[in-house]
Formats: sequence, structure tokens, C-alpha cells
Amino acid sequence: MISETLAELTAFSNRYGADGNCVIAGGGNTSAKEGGVLYVKASGTALASIGPDGFVRMDREKLGKILDKEYPDGEKEREAAVLADMLDARVPGSVGRPSVEAMLHGLFPQKYVLHIHPTLVNGLTCSEDYFRVGRMLFPDAVFTDESKPGYLLAMLCRGALDGYRAEHGRDADLLFLRNHGVFFASDDVSGLDRLFCAVTGTLDGLIRKRPDRIEVGGEDRFCAVLQALGAANGRPCVTMLSGDDIASWDPECGSPTPDHIVYAGARGLVFDREPDPAALSAAAEGFTSRTGAFPRTVAVKGSAVYVCGKDPADAARIADIVKDQVKITVYAWNFGGYHPMSPWLREFIVHWEAESYRSSKA
Repeated sequence: MISETLAELTAFSNRYGADGNCVIAGGGNTSAKEGGVLYVKASGTALASIGPDGFVRMDREKLGKILDKEYPDGEKEREAAVLADMLDARVPGSVGRPSVEAMLHGLFPQKYVLHIHPTLVNGLTCSEDYFRVGRMLFPDAVFTDESKPGYLLAMLCRGALDGYRAEHGRDADLLFLRNHGVFFASDDVSGLDRLFCAVTGTLDGLIRKRPDRIEVGGEDRFCAVLQALGAANGRPCVTMLSGDDIASWDPECGSPTPDHIVYAGARGLVFDREPDPAALSAAAEGFTSRTGAFPRTVAVKGSAVYVCGKDPADAARIADIVKDQVKITVYAWNFGGYHPMSPWLREFIVHWEAESYRSSKA
């Protein structure tokens, strides 16, 4: 028999996870505290379908001590050591790999924590005016700059949350992360819902330019050529995306958040105009040789984006990621223009073992 706390955690995780405007692919994570235990989503698990056994039980005291420990300066060495301590902080008998943001969840004293990446909210977090507009609209929130996820992000947020507590005499319940998403914290689920509605309602009221409908499907000659090329490289399922926003989108503008890299790749093939089959084949072969994988996206500027999946479900997931990225760039126009992830952060995500693990689970 599961506890009421775990039942509530599962229910609101499923509810938010099923909303494509809040969560795409396997992104987002949630947690709940019960005594000395933190229940946190297992890495690679989808919120929409997670059950009570999809949460890892963490020892809150052990988890908290990770942020007080000194780790090697080398990135790979540090990440390996942090992962080992994260796994060691699991309650005996608990299985699964905890979310990379488990340490950050543990920083909030509130019982429930919801971390999601709403498209509308990321229109703000991935914008040039993120800090100025965000602090004006949400003066009681904490805002952080972009950061490498996991341990380094948790350390950054600990300092910001401690500073808020010292200044205001209370704990923050709203945390925005540049080029990442948002954290909501409350002692009850209804409080999470109120925070979510307040944030999205405020932002929605300021939107002057909204995304247009993105058309999915429509087989054409280019799809057939890509499908034939992908069949030999493990990505034979091809879907076309089109519409005004796709046509005006710059496919080389850069990824908005880590999730977009995890599920759709940091780079795809981009053409100024539709190439002939020979040129496409040569470009795809060169891309595969350089990266070790067939491109997940192929964009023809001013026309369409083609997503290449291992199967229909994979193609649909990548299509959702691309659509979300395009919508974010449109929403960001309302907040001073689009601000992509910095190159140093993009490269970290591309090579980070934790994100490779999450991608493989998806």
C-alpha cells in the first residue's frame, strides 16, 4: 500500500506530464518529501505515465551532504563522483537512477516540488529580456542564469535560494532557470496549481505574437529520399513539418534548453534550398561520419523541417521537440527576442553522460 504523499505525487506528475504545453518527451521531474525520505522521479521516466514505483527514494540527509562535499576539478571526474554519491544516497532497497536535479529538489523545504518546461514560460527563460521582464513580473521569484545541470546547477541555486531567504525571511516557492525551465514548490498540490496558473496567466496576458499552427505530415519526394537514406542508418521513419512559423524559423538559431538537445540533437542538416538526391545523400553521409549518427532533423530554410526517427513514436517525439523549439522562439519575440543556450553549455550537454543516459532510456 502506497502512502498518501506518494499517491498525490504520482497523480499531479501524471496530470502535468500529460499536458504537452508543460512537458515534452521525457522532460521535467517532480518530488515529494515524507519524513527523512525524498521521492524523486527516476531519470529517463516519463511524467505522463510514471507510477509509484517510478520514483526513487532518497535519504534526505545523505542527499544534502553532497552539496557540502568537495569534488575533483575535472569535469568527468566530478560528475562520476557525484553520481556515485547520488546512488549511495538512495534508501536501501530503492532502485533506479534518481533525476539529475534530485539535489535541487532537496533544497526546497516545501513538501512538493514540480519542475517543468512549459513552452510559454520558456518563451521568457529563453529570451533576451529574461532578467529584466522576469523580475518585474515576478518580484517574489528567484532567477538564475544558465548553468550546467546537476551538481553545478544545484550549487548555483543553493546560493540564490539562501540569498532570497536571508533577504525576505522566508523560503522561495518559485525559481526560474535561464534556458531551462521553472520550479514550483508548495506544501500542498493545490499550491502548486495556484503558482502554475499565476505564472502562465501573467505571461499569457502579455503575449502579442503567438505561434501559428504547425502542420505535421504530407509525404513528398524529399521524405521518400530521406526515408531511403535513413533505412540504412536506423532512422527510416520520416515526418515533415511545415507552416508559416516553420518557414520563417532559422534552424541554425541554436537550442533553447537541454531537453531539445537530448531528444532532437544539438545540430541537424540545414539547406538553403531543397538539394537534389545526390547532394542530400552526400551531406547525410558526411553528417553521419562526423557525428556517428544519422541526422534527426533536416531543415530546408523557408520551406519545411523533416524529422527522422527510428520508428513512428520516435519521429513523433522529435517532431514535438522541434515544434516546441519553434514556438519558444516565437514567444521569446514578446520578451526582447530569442536567446539560445550558450555554445559552452550546448557542448557540455552533448557530451554529458547523464543526458546520454536519459536519451537512451527515452
